[in-house]
Amino acid sequence: MPPIIALLICAVFIIILLSIEYKQNPSVSAALWIPTLWLLYCGSKPVGVWFEYRTVDIEAGSPYDRIALSALILFAIYILKKRKVAWGLILKENSVLMAIFVLAGLSILWSDFSFLSLKRWIRLAGIIPVSLVILSEKRPVQAFDSILRRCAYILIPLSVILIKYFPKFGRDYSWGGDALWTGVTLTKNMLGQLCSFSTLFFMWAFLRKIRGERFSRGRLLTIADSLVLAIALYLLVGSDSVTSMVAMLVGIASMLFLYGMRNNAKRV
Repeated sequence: MPPIIALLICAVFIIILLSIEYKQNPSVSAALWIPTLWLLYCGSKPVGVWFEYRTVDIEAGSPYDRIALSALILFAIYILKKRKVAWGLILKENSVLMAIFVLAGLSILWSDFSFLSLKRWIRLAGIIPVSLVILSEKRPVQAFDSILRRCAYILIPLSVILIKYFPKFGRDYSWGGDALWTGVTLTKNMLGQLCSFSTLFFMWAFLRKIRGERFSRGRLLTIADSLVLAIALYLLVGSDSVTSMVAMLVGIASMLFLYGMRNNAKRV
């Protein structure tokens, strides 16, 4: 199959998955795409790598990355301003977290790479307004559920297409010349992390469905989750990331244990 045809089929598949997700969570606002895009960025290659920016630096980033992240931060602040978020109350109730951010900012003063540290601190601080977009939704847990599902629906299928049809972007090579699966990420271990995290999320969703939570119902959504879960497991095995596999198994075991002990929560 020609690579462009495979990419188009993948795009249609992703659109179908996203439409199923939207019908399941119609109450979430369009502003939720801001943290979704932020998490998509965190779960994939830097923007500069996709555009083959010649001077891209994985540590310092590229102009493309700075523009993209700055735009998301500004949009998030704009949304929060429209929602009239009580910044004073948030800062007061999260004083310890704010103290950590302030300490991180002060550490720039004694850093050997002050300008690079400043850019990283701005990116770190940008998490605050982006996260508050989620928390300011009418149903934050449902919004968080929607974001994680969207990211899995986009990144997991796209990784398969890149690995199979676009090896320039989807594969890397070891010192011995062996092909390594990377998908939308930079390394095989990062692909393993993406797949293990997605697997844990879908397990969490299935457990919520068993418990009968209202927004976790829907036959089509269960089918979509199962398909992407199967792809994630396939990629996890193919990535050969042992650490990610162990982390996933420990995470699933922990969830099942806690679910089984839910009637004895106080004792646990």
